[in-house]
Amino acid sequence: MLIGSLVSYSDNDHSMFNAGTIKNITNLQNLGRLKEISLSSIPEIFNVDDLFTLVQNLKDVAIYLIFDENISQKYKDQLDLFIDTVVQTQIPVFVHYDDQNEEKLKIMRENLDAKRPILHKLFD
Repeated sequence: MLIGSLVSYSDNDHSMFNAGTIKNITNLQNLGRLKEISLSSIPEIFNVDDLFTLVQNLKDVAIYLIFDENISQKYKDQLDLFIDTVVQTQIPVFVHYDDQNEEKLKIMRENLDAKRPILHKLFD
């Protein structure tokens, strides 16, 4: 049984990620039993639509996505559209990259904090 957190590395070794990583995570059995998914130093290799599918399927899981400091402006623009949807739908997701909109960052933190008591009750 898979219960707990799925946590990625926090260094700059991008060899752990490839274009299929998010789809592979989405296909894990018992994924919905996780309390939290946290990925950091994420390169721009992920398809943003795959990220949206992941968070859409895991609305009761706290998800933290921290992107690498070297992602392109084009990728940041794609993430901004993703973040707009996350903010509007109040999915408990925290997405961070350098120089992003501080107001949206604050809203994502608030949405995540608002869901945490519910998440903790589900798993206590």
